[in-house]
Amino acid sequence: MSDFYPRDYQADSINAIVNSVINPNQHLNPVVSAPTGSGKTIIGGWTIASLQSLKPESRILVVTHVKELVRQNARTMQQIIEQPIGIYSAGLRSETRKDPDLHWYDGHDVVCGSIGTIYNKTNKGLGKFDHIIVDEAHRVPDKVDTMYRTLLQDQGQIDGVYGGPHVIGLSATPFRLGKGLIYGPGELFTNLAHEIPIRLLIEEGHLTAPASVKSKTKIDFSSAKVRNGDFDSNDIERIFKDELDQIVDECIHHAGDRKKWILFASSIGQCEDFVAKLNDKGITSRSVHSMMERDVRDKNIKDFIDSEFKCLVNVSVLTEGFDCTDIDTVILARPTKSPGLYVQMCGRGLRLHEGKDDVMILDYGKNISRHGPIDAVRVKRPGPSNGKVPYKLCKDRNVDGFEISGCGHENPMRVEHCEECGSPFAMAGGMKLMTQPELLQHVLSTPMWMYVEKVDSEIYMKPTTGNKTVKLTYHCTDDFGNKCQAREWVAFESKRAKFKVGQWWKRRNGIEPVPKTVQEGLTRIQNGELTMPHEVQIGSSQGRYFEVRRIKVKRIKQSQDANQKLVA
Repeated sequence: MSDFYPRDYQADSINAIVNSVINPNQHLNPVVSAPTGSGKTIIGGWTIASLQSLKPESRILVVTHVKELVRQNARTMQQIIEQPIGIYSAGLRSETRKDPDLHWYDGHDVVCGSIGTIYNKTNKGLGKFDHIIVDEAHRVPDKVDTMYRTLLQDQGQIDGVYGGPHVIGLSATPFRLGKGLIYGPGELFTNLAHEIPIRLLIEEGHLTAPASVKSKTKIDFSSAKVRNGDFDSNDIERIFKDELDQIVDECIHHAGDRKKWILFASSIGQCEDFVAKLNDKGITSRSVHSMMERDVRDKNIKDFIDSEFKCLVNVSVLTEGFDCTDIDTVILARPTKSPGLYVQMCGRGLRLHEGKDDVMILDYGKNISRHGPIDAVRVKRPGPSNGKVPYKLCKDRNVDGFEISGCGHENPMRVEHCEECGSPFAMAGGMKLMTQPELLQHVLSTPMWMYVEKVDSEIYMKPTTGNKTVKLTYHCTDDFGNKCQAREWVAFESKRAKFKVGQWWKRRNGIEPVPKTVQEGLTRIQNGELTMPHEVQIGSSQGRYFEVRRIKVKRIKQSQDANQKLVA
């Protein structure tokens, strides 16, 4: 029996993946949002075990972009599935000859490979697979003439339309710069099967809590050009030149007594500037970047892990797949327009380590205010297409003194609320709306438990697709009389959401079977079949509106008043 038994949230992810893959009515390619430290390798391993238990002859490929992850995946997953896993990664060939626990590919049913080695090997001995698991799924590009797309096309996969293997994505950040979400209509990955909240992992003691301090150093990035979707590195280097002394002094003030720092810079010049300044001020530092000799770079990383010096300054090298658990300070000395890069950089300090109470995030790139807390990142949506038809754009705005974050949806001119996110364009007379703009100043959002006064329910049709859901609006208040509304959408008719809807219904003491249509769901809700949550924890949904995240449900007797039920 494997020592890597899945935790509850990992089991939920595995069940959601398997339920998507075995769906007989649709060819689904699910993706799971699994933050750094959530155990993507364990989720992947038990997914393989589950799929092979249903169909023992299944061939499964696990593919990623670096040999280190190939090695890690193979070692852990073969302990879970209790069978040898073939390795197909050129950088590990010599290791497989020396290490008896690593096996070079020789017709194995389960294979772990690096994309650079296997992308063109389908018809050269690798063969076809029933399922392909992509670790770091956000790295799969849209362009056809790329290694990932070559592999998938040779395997017979064309965006989930014409069959081929099921493609399963695992990613801490299922979105990309300039694109937004990597799943949905027209995408390779068809649906978000499950999302593991960062806050849940922190509350359950699986990740270290981040802490942030508002910087006194004011840096103006308005003169920085944007190239290839992100800030120009040369402009950022120039802007930071005059701020180095103040930034380093501030870092020493806040984190001088901490053990280990990692600093993210935008360019090699800026990287070396910081190394020189930090060493001048007594903070032992070295650099890691793409222009260094490989052996020097590897030595600096090893010495940092071994605590030979305090601060490692890097440029786009250690944002993914680098685990040094005793990092207790993360310094963002660069701005980025990429929410994924922002989350990945912060994630380098979230691993648990003995004696480490939290990780200090020092942000000098205004990334927290730009993207939001790491557990409620705002992923931008595409803007207006051509502007020929008049529309009312849901954008960031101030409504009667309250800051509203827009979702980017184009609305008919007549509407008073955004049809996509429900936020108002103007405040109704006398209405008091509670918002939390201060959330944008903290690296982790502040959970808010609110008392539920009543719940409204109605059928909602999404204007862009015509899909119908049951929309629940929770009217909430707190101990100070602040009021707000939080929303849930329950997609009873969605085949992709069947597992999630079943869990939602069960948590509210619903009677089986679960409703199969939106109208049946609404009728049974309004007839009082569900137990009303007396408290809900709410949070911003990518900065757009308040959503229900967790609930507290009272155990009630049948004789109690019907108002204790979930009613319209």
